[in-house]
Amino acid sequence: PLGRVIGILTSEKGQAISVPGVFIGDVPVSTGWRTVYSVSRDFFAKAVLVITLLLWIASFFGRRSKEATAATAILVLGIFQIGCSGGPSLGSDPADVEQSLRSGNRAVREGRHGDAIPLFQAACATAEGCEKVLEPMAVCYQSVRKIEEGALFFQQVSETYPSLRGPALSHAGRFLEQGLFVPEALESYQRSLAARESPEVYRRMGRVLMNIGRTDEAAAAFQAGLALDPGSPRLRYTLAETFRRQGNLQAGRGLLEELLEERESDATAWALLGQILYEQGKPEEARQASETCLQLDPDNLQARFLLAKLDIRAGDLDSFRGHLQRVVEVEATLGRGPRQQD
Repeated sequence: PLGRVIGILTSEKGQAISVPGVFIGDVPVSTGWRTVYSVSRDFFAKAVLVITLLLWIASFFGRRSKEATAATAILVLGIFQIGCSGGPSLGSDPADVEQSLRSGNRAVREGRHGDAIPLFQAACATAEGCEKVLEPMAVCYQSVRKIEEGALFFQQVSETYPSLRGPALSHAGRFLEQGLFVPEALESYQRSLAARESPEVYRRMGRVLMNIGRTDEAAAAFQAGLALDPGSPRLRYTLAETFRRQGNLQAGRGLLEELLEERESDATAWALLGQILYEQGKPEEARQASETCLQLDPDNLQARFLLAKLDIRAGDLDSFRGHLQRVVEVEATLGRGPRQQD
């Protein structure tokens, strides 16, 4: 998710395009069997190391040596008793918590997110200290792009402090999702909700379900979130998008129109409304909604794509090229800032 595909992708239906950011279909990354590496990278690394040691020892002792067998057995047991590398550790001295918190917060203010991580880990010597560092630790791990280490840290917090299980597993799910560990992310979100219900966790879980095509479950998750927070714009927007993907365009449109009555300046909602109106066969209303979106957010790609599509169908090549050029300019800047849209 942090990389970039260069070249031309061909979708499953044969469409091909080289314009950055244009959706042409779902392209599966892998459809093969699960491998040992995908199930447990720690076990895979240990197995490789064991095989290497077996060959190395055999080169010294020969095939019939009892010493070789004994040495190999000891090494194998030792390797499988411990991990290949130590994961993130929590602090052990409660007396260091306050100082670690102050030093970690200072490091974050100075932009030294990597230096802040061990300081915040030390602050996790107590549940109270750890609760204070959950949010800044998520920012730090994101900033230094340590996705898997972040997931491991929050999983360890959830196991160490039951009172923090809900928020810790929510953060772990977020990092697992970014690492494309989708089943593990869903499980983490479900365990988080079992510990403590949260509209935001329902939204995150629903978004994952929607992206993998399980739209009925996604809609149920969004609706459960709305039961806790009926006014949430993000939940209402994502539920409208789910309705659109299910083909229930009128329900999606109704949700967005209600949302826009309350939040006229919500550019994202105007963009999605334009897409739904276009799919309902209302091109002029779709154009108006997309133009309203761009007045609020000139860099909204969804609205520009739709306007470009409408322009080329109308034969207005100059406007089409203008929208396309702006799309390319915006796409070139994506992912360069300190924080991406979530």
